[in-house]
Amino acid sequence: MSSSTEPKSPVNEQDDTETTYSVNEEEDDGSEMDGFSNVKPKLLKTPSILNAIIDQIHPDVIAKSHQSNFVLFPPKLEGCTVVDLGCGVGRDVFILSKLVGENGHVFGVDSDKEQLDFARQHVHYHAKKFGLSKTNVEFIEGEIDRLEDTKLKENSVDVVVSNSVVNYRRDKKAIIEGACKILKPGGEFYFSDVYVNRPIPAEYQELLSGEYIGGALRWEDLILYATEAGFTQPRLVTAKPYVVTNDDIQKAIGKTKFVSAIFRCFKLPHVEAEVTPFNIPYQLTYETPLVSAEDEFFFDHSLQFKLGELLVVDDPSIAFALSLSRYKENFTFDPIADAETVTVIETVEEIPAAQDNDDTNNGGVSRKTTTITTTTMIPKE
Repeated sequence: MSSSTEPKSPVNEQDDTETTYSVNEEEDDGSEMDGFSNVKPKLLKTPSILNAIIDQIHPDVIAKSHQSNFVLFPPKLEGCTVVDLGCGVGRDVFILSKLVGENGHVFGVDSDKEQLDFARQHVHYHAKKFGLSKTNVEFIEGEIDRLEDTKLKENSVDVVVSNSVVNYRRDKKAIIEGACKILKPGGEFYFSDVYVNRPIPAEYQELLSGEYIGGALRWEDLILYATEAGFTQPRLVTAKPYVVTNDDIQKAIGKTKFVSAIFRCFKLPHVEAEVTPFNIPYQLTYETPLVSAEDEFFFDHSLQFKLGELLVVDDPSIAFALSLSRYKENFTFDPIADAETVTVIETVEEIPAAQDNDDTNNGGVSRKTTTITTTTMIPKE
């Protein structure tokens, strides 16, 4: 990342040095965590295959990396073209270079020339360490919210990843839109970041400036930006509370809550709804196991595919996206024609500052209006 947005040490991300990521239950204070409130307290560990690769990364790269110590990437990356947004000194790029193999390619994008130059000095080291006959990584100097200005072409990438970087940039919508444009239809955006359950008042922005939580995105805004860009609704893989220990910051934010979370979403092609057969729920069977997911494919915190078991996926867009993705050969898709539609509309009402006497509004800042429409198709009984 550029020097102007270089991450500071997190305020206190629980157990960040360990290779487990979990959802910790806290005492309920009545503050809803929006899209995170129903996350199951399930541990998700860094796979042993990734730990083995991390052990081979040059120690100088590990020492200079600002990315989260927790590493998790989606499976089935061999032969893929992958882009790492905000790659820094390239730790994750080098891990990915091993995962994609000689027939794959990894691009690391960052605005900090000094960090990129450092990363380039270690390209041949890792190619040799991983037994590759040729290098398969490239570092691009550029802004992650202006991918259109880089050499990356639209519809050319299989997977985009980002590790605790998006929150440091102001134009998060542009980052999400740019990621969607460079992905192929069915391509996956797999990213970790910090999220907040309510807007952060402008008067506290300076206090939080440069802090890990300072640019936290609201869950509703993530859904809005992603679906408007052309993605499926983001699926929450896992999350955990982010504990603030700085007394000044804690006093300023009050009951505002933060979580560190990993999401995945898939690019949908531009087609009319009636054109695709995936406008009804589908029964998916996980038939061909993925490496490191031989018994169960952990898709998100609420959806796990067990090998050989049939599972109803009530979100047609997910079945459609998987049928276009690199996972399509691992599933069979069976439609459920006899289904009914259930639509849920959630609206956060905008309240002008002059009319809002709620102390939680933090200084009279108007709450943003967000309307989220979720359409689910379920089998009829």
